[in-house]
Amino acid sequence: FGKETDTEDIWGTVTKIFEEKISEDQIEDTILSFVGDYMQIPPMYSAKKIQGKKLYELAREGKTVERKPQLVKIYDICDIVIDYPQVTMTVTCSKGTYIRSLCRDIGYKLHNGACMTELIRTKSSGFSIENSHTLAEIEEIMKNGDIENIIIPVERVFLNYQKATVKKNHYKLLYNGNPLKYSCFHESNIDTGKKIRVYDEEEHFIGIYYWKNNLFFPDKIFYSGE
Repeated sequence: FGKETDTEDIWGTVTKIFEEKISEDQIEDTILSFVGDYMQIPPMYSAKKIQGKKLYELAREGKTVERKPQLVKIYDICDIVIDYPQVTMTVTCSKGTYIRSLCRDIGYKLHNGACMTELIRTKSSGFSIENSHTLAEIEEIMKNGDIENIIIPVERVFLNYQKATVKKNHYKLLYNGNPLKYSCFHESNIDTGKKIRVYDEEEHFIGIYYWKNNLFFPDKIFYSGE
């Protein structure tokens, strides 16, 4: 707290200093007030594109452009530890949320300024830091010939997509990467508004498909038939 920077983190150029100290109760109440939906303006130093150009590229040219607020959701903020001016917390949030900008907005609301000093992503899309490995650990596992024990199947990345299984009599279309009719699948409740992960009856993960013009088209094929 007490500091604003152009990058919204401690590594940027300081743009404003605030001298007034704020109470721990004020800080905690304000932090918790962000739980729920809120409109967040993305930082200039980000990979978000405006008119085909990344914001950080414009920022490095010394330009600042208007960014439209984006709806994000903060599901939970816990483990708040206050040692003014430092505060640590654990945030559970939706995709597209910038924690740097959350820190910025907490500072704005307190009229005190704030920037991020450290960020550790502990979980994303079903993967958690507890199951992660350092590069040195992976190198050692490779030397021991045990790499297969830690490789995660690619389909795990897409478990949030609906699963759909193709009938055996449509395998020729499936394995040749052709579009598939709705009737090619065993399921009768496929949500055509979202991408799906496609399997054959032998539980081989084929790939990701999307719905267009009354057909399911392959977006990415992963199955090699081996």
